[in-house]
Amino acid sequence: MGQIKRVKLLSVIFLVLALVTATAYLLPLLKEKRQALPDIALSGGLAGLDELDFLYKGKKHELKPTQTGEEWYIDNTYPVKDQFLALIQTGFSRLKVKRVLSTEFIAQADSLFAADGIVLNWKSAEDKGSFSVVSNPNDPNSSYYRSSALANETYVAFVPGFTGDISNIFRLEAGEWRKKTLIAGSSRNIQSIQLQYSNQQSESFILSFINGDYQVIDVPTLDSTKLYTYLEHYEQLSVDKYLSLLKADSLKSVNKTDLIAQLDVKMLDARASRSLDIYKLDKEPGFALLYIRPNNEWALIKTQRLFPLMVKKAYFVKK
Repeated sequence: MGQIKRVKLLSVIFLVLALVTATAYLLPLLKEKRQALPDIALSGGLAGLDELDFLYKGKKHELKPTQTGEEWYIDNTYPVKDQFLALIQTGFSRLKVKRVLSTEFIAQADSLFAADGIVLNWKSAEDKGSFSVVSNPNDPNSSYYRSSALANETYVAFVPGFTGDISNIFRLEAGEWRKKTLIAGSSRNIQSIQLQYSNQQSESFILSFINGDYQVIDVPTLDSTKLYTYLEHYEQLSVDKYLSLLKADSLKSVNKTDLIAQLDVKMLDARASRSLDIYKLDKEPGFALLYIRPNNEWALIKTQRLFPLMVKKAYFVKK
């Protein structure tokens, strides 16, 4: 082979090697840059979702909004704390990719996903999706992330400005998601209120939404100002403490627990409806004992929270 041909061949080989080397170096950078776009998980947070469920260690929980969208419930049982909803909303709408996980950590990630991973499925009227997150043992402020939409490749993901691992919230039991708000009612979602006094039947009343407006049964001259003022007291009715059956039995054994009244509140969304048996505690005058249906639970509530609700039928009569 002539000297000139040899030089030309070597030049071509060196050029090819240079291109291969450059491609091998630049491609991951281009890929990483592309994945750094605001892409993954729920770009709009909870907005527009019909449901979100998550699976942890074989146990599945469902999160669903009420018809009005004002509340979310976990497992159709407990209203979810506002701060938990805010965490999901801001966390997953701002979740970003740092980088593709290095090959040498993939086996470790596989083990982590299998042992401690959270699988989330979401659905809206237009779309649905699924992704998985698990704590990153090498960085407490990020997670490993996989999504079927991203070919199940493993990424290191984080929430800018967020301290901690966002997946931790999904390791909590359903009862830890619940807020203490017992009733969140307004003139938009309350269908009826019935207050039945144990020893004053004539002062009991039924307030109901009939033919597009609220009425108090057997009160023909209704004071509408007082009626809507009364409804406002149901906007955020919260208990002070939920009680175990053992603790409730203990309270009943040391107190004279007389049934004061039964309060039934029916909401537009049946899951938000509550029926309360209200008991007086003679040795704890600042509190009342509640038995709550349909959850069949006991709780303590300060009497000052109950006082605005415990009106008599005559309260609504226009004078």
